[in-house]
Amino acid sequence: KVDENKSMQRGLLDLMRQIYGNAMIRTPLKDSAEIDNATARLMTVYELSGPITSKQVRDRCLTYLDGVCGEIELDIRRTWPSHLGRLRKEGHA
Repeated sequence: KVDENKSMQRGLLDLMRQIYGNAMIRTPLKDSAEIDNATARLMTVYELSGPITSKQVRDRCLTYLDGVCGEIELDIRRTWPSHLGRLRKEGHA
């Protein structure tokens, strides 16, 4: 989780990208009150029945989470030979 408005976190993220390159997830998981609220309830944002903060905050948070999860899923699929053909058709391989 990163707050790109904080220079220290932004600098650390840049340093980590230089060191780890493509081994690191490229999509940042930005800080969100919705994640904090879900965590306080021992839930994920996906498990909440509706927004705790506001619909806009929840939607933005879900966009962040979907981006990160989608990237992880794609990385996993790239390791499966049975998915290579489909990934090529989708433009991911």
